[in-house]
Amino acid sequence: MPQARTRAFVLGQWRSGEQDKRVHLLSREHGRMRALAPGACRMKNRFGAALEMFTEADFLYYFKEDRSDITLSRADPVSSRFELVSGSRWIFYFSLMSEALVRHLPLAQPEERIYRMVGAVLEAAETTPDPRGLTAYFLAWLLRIQGTMFAVDQCAGCRRSGLTEAWVRENFRGIVCRKCRGIEERRLDREALQFLAWVRGHPPDAPMQLSRETATAVLRVLARKLEYDGEFTLTSLRCLPEFQ
Repeated sequence: MPQARTRAFVLGQWRSGEQDKRVHLLSREHGRMRALAPGACRMKNRFGAALEMFTEADFLYYFKEDRSDITLSRADPVSSRFELVSGSRWIFYFSLMSEALVRHLPLAQPEERIYRMVGAVLEAAETTPDPRGLTAYFLAWLLRIQGTMFAVDQCAGCRRSGLTEAWVRENFRGIVCRKCRGIEERRLDREALQFLAWVRGHPPDAPMQLSRETATAVLRVLARKLEYDGEFTLTSLRCLPEFQ
């Protein structure tokens, strides 16, 4: 089998058999990749802490026809944020981000913008006090990069702009004003609409501050849109207080 090297973020891992692990990676050049890490469950193994969630590392691997399923032979960590990612304030939000990437991204397609966005979000998390707003930022950009984020600049019914409140359509294809509202129940207030418009032109290192209620509303809408688009259920939502 050919051998190659790539730099990637670890999105998650799980046990496979007695001694091995399966790993999801996010590579700049090859997008989401599934990897086998032989012997990673042994007390002494060649990978060490390089397989922790959102660790960035240089991976040496073998592959067959495509790079969707690979076998790792070596991992050299570049940066690790284990204490941040595994901390009580952030762990469930990073679990949601990880699962969203794994469930939403296709295999073996270049993801340059998403790779850079993940790195920027991890850096911003070091100094951001509220995980809700940053997680909402992450989900909004994930949808935007994939081309499925709904527009928030005008009502999808009457085309009126400058809305101070709106409701998200049941199929998540736009928002409607109070006049055009039918059975829609997911409400976004002025602060939420401003935030979703602000996300388009700002990096995550200077996030717009959101109230707890607004951040929760935005997080719920974006997570449910991901589920609707992908026809899957994000199991990590069960651990978030916003979805209790």
